Amino acid sequence: MPALSIPVLSPEDEHHLLASLRIRDGETVTASDGKGSWVECVAAVSGARRAGGSTRSKALVLEPVASPVTAPPNPIKVEVAFALTAPAGIQMIVQKLTEAGVDTITPLVSERCASHWKDGSANLNADRLQRIILESAMQSRRTVLPLLKEPTVFDSVAQDVHGTHTFLCDLGASRSILSALGELDRVSGTDGSIVSEATGSTVRVLVGPEGGFSDSEVTSAPQVVSLSDCVMRAETAAIAAGVICCAWRSSQW
Repeated sequence: MPALSIPVLSPEDEHHLLASLRIRDGETVTASDGKGSWVECVAAVSGARRAGGSTRSKALVLEPVASPVTAPPNPIKVEVAFALTAPAGIQMIVQKLTEAGVDTITPLVSERCASHWKDGSANLNADRLQRIILESAMQSRRTVLPLLKEPTVFDSVAQDVHGTHTFLCDLGASRSILSALGELDRVSGTDGSIVSEATGSTVRVLVGPEGGFSDSEVTSAPQVVSLSDCVMRAETAAIAAGVICCAWRSSQW
């Protein structure tokens, strides 16, 4: 919600809190602006009898009981660029990457994507995906919503490496993603603590479609890593990449 001083719920969120979560009058609810700030509120639930009937509908208002709190931004950003797949798979990927803590989600148009993604005839349904992001952020208690990018062609993502550590996932790679991430750690010369070379930059992982990336795409990647010794579905691989990178980032501080 945009203003934490006077939190205003959308009809969808109000219905979700009342009907699904069954929030009661006086319960504590945390409201966030999706940009890293949140405020503790108390739920004020009121009921109103509908005209001409006995059915009772409820209304919910959030009343702040403290000042808003703002968390410092993550010094390392995580981006997952995944090759476009079936709509249901895309929705699952977006949902789980949001819950995992990924900062940027990039749908990727690669050589082996279905033709309707490459010729632009398919609709990503961005409004639906944004709603999934919002619901998933609420579920996982995220205070910063991830950025969902427009579908982007492979070359644009793979070649735009400024300010990033970019890794392409390929089953035949000899180096694992965990080894590659571990190599970003270095010992500080002052106090001996571990400092990541990725601090202030983005760790970006490219995940291919069913069948993987083409040979030319693999060759053009800055760094090639493996996610697992097993063959994963495209959705599983994208989610695994996000979880691994976010878990590694959490270990940095």
